Amino acid sequence: MPLILSGTTGISGVDGSAGTPSYQGTDNNTGIFYPAADTIAFAEGGAEIARFDSSGNFGIGNNPAIYRDWE
Repeated sequence: MPLILSGTTGISGVDGSAGTPSYQGTDNNTGIFYPAADTIAFAEGGAEIARFDSSGNFGIGNNPAIYRDWE
C-alpha cells in the first residue's frame, strides 16, 4: 500500500501492525497502528498494549477486554 502525503488530509495509506506501527519514533516496534476499521491501537515492543474501538471503548493488554467506565 502506498504512503499518501496530502496538504489537505495529512498522511494516510499505512495501517501498520503491532510489530511495525505506522507511526513510530526511533524504536521501530513501538507506536500507533490501525488494526481494524475505526480502531486505533498502541504497540510497545512489538505487542499491542492498548486500543480504542469505533464505539469509544478502551482496552488494555495484548488481547484487550474493552472498558468504558468514564460514562
